[in-house]
Amino acid sequence: MPATIIPRANQCLWKNNQAVGKLAAYDDLATVNLTTKFFDKPYATAQRNEAQRTRIGYNIDASKRLTWLYEEAIKNLVIGTLGKSAPNGLHTLSNAELDQIATNIAGMSGEFIIADYEPHDNNYIPYDTVGDDWVWVSYQHPDKISYISQKVKQLTQSGNFFRKFLDWFQAKGFTFGGKSLGLMTNNGVWQNGNVSVDDYIAYYANPNAASNFQDGSSIAKCGWGYSSITYKPDNAGGSAYAGNVNFGAVPSYLSSLCGINRGLAKDPSKAVLYILWPREDQERLNYQQTRYKPKALDNSTNPQGYVRMLDNRLTYPTNLIADNTFWAACVPNVVRLHAWILPNSEDPQDILRYAKRNWNHACQSSVLPFDLVNYDGNDNPPCPISGLDYYGDEAIGFNAIMQGLNRFGLHQDILDGTQTGSCPSFEFKRDGASTWTTVGAISDLSEFARSWKFKQPVLKVWTKPGNNKRVVLFQHPFAEAYEPIQYRATIGGTSYEYTAEGLNTHAFRID
Repeated sequence: MPATIIPRANQCLWKNNQAVGKLAAYDDLATVNLTTKFFDKPYATAQRNEAQRTRIGYNIDASKRLTWLYEEAIKNLVIGTLGKSAPNGLHTLSNAELDQIATNIAGMSGEFIIADYEPHDNNYIPYDTVGDDWVWVSYQHPDKISYISQKVKQLTQSGNFFRKFLDWFQAKGFTFGGKSLGLMTNNGVWQNGNVSVDDYIAYYANPNAASNFQDGSSIAKCGWGYSSITYKPDNAGGSAYAGNVNFGAVPSYLSSLCGINRGLAKDPSKAVLYILWPREDQERLNYQQTRYKPKALDNSTNPQGYVRMLDNRLTYPTNLIADNTFWAACVPNVVRLHAWILPNSEDPQDILRYAKRNWNHACQSSVLPFDLVNYDGNDNPPCPISGLDYYGDEAIGFNAIMQGLNRFGLHQDILDGTQTGSCPSFEFKRDGASTWTTVGAISDLSEFARSWKFKQPVLKVWTKPGNNKRVVLFQHPFAEAYEPIQYRATIGGTSYEYTAEGLNTHAFRID
């Protein structure tokens, strides 16, 4: 059957004004219409209209958007529902009280709801009582959260309310082989005490042997970034590595995709919400970012000096962000993709809002309890009046996310939500190798776990039932930059052979 290479989407780089400027994705990517899933984010930049957002795959249907409930909203909901001044944590509430809370959540707008409580040690007056900070999110009492989630699911599937998917933003685990494993690991790596990647591979082979799932939600919440530490994993499959070994973003990259499969191995029908904030959770730089000029897009402000970010979280490599989004979007169960809290301005001058001037407070910098950015210059540019927050280098991550969605969106005739996945046997040959290496067929969902354990490539075939059209993805996450990686596989009785570039995902479709 004929095959066609699926090229990588246009490389979206920043432009204009010696800074990131306008988001290149809006101008550089092909037009797509996401018909099988939805993508949104909580903030849209003031410089773009709905038509521009729709053209590159944004969801603008309010009923399909994700509703995110943060700390104050959750407490107001609980207290307002029950009429109590300060209930002392979810674990103290009766099922009847939890029923009332679930009913109010079921009546909210939006199809997907995430309850995200991040407690503060100094107590949230007037709601907190001493010592109750963490019991609101109930890490120690997952049964209460599971009860609320199940109740919302029952209410919205019974026809009394519009269908809703609710999840509580917290770590979830399960028991397998006498060990505690995670549906998503906190640090995006594979080991935790006596748990290694071998335990996850064993789980995929026999998911029915798992028990004590802390996942009563109607959706599985996965994603890449924010809480993924991307350096110095302690081991790989039980093999110790030296303390200075650095795998970059690869462990969390594979673990995030493996996280999708962890939930689906137990419940193949589960809907998945995939959240992206492709940056490290550790601030690793201090006044070392490349400087740029905070020049206004309309040239109304053109300062003589430059700004530098202070403590900052590094954005993952853009090729991996695009590939991670592409791999995740191909999974039919991933029905929502969401970019977590991005700022709302593409205008570089808006960075001056919270910037110090030569290390002295200016504009609104004194409002923050930390130093965000410093302007170094002899002039005194005006403070921005827009009230908006500048994208900065988050634009790089956003552009890469949209690249991945764009690559997926152009092939929804095959990836229409009915596609089935398989991992057939294939061979690959690294640069300079004299012989081919065989990777056996994988019959469960352990392909990403095995990639990490054996440092091997992944090949995934998505087949549309009925016409047997296919989309094939190949990636060697441990390849060197630009290293030619040959691979070959027999699919549907036909042999295909291609060369991938480095650790970039190579893809083709079979019609």
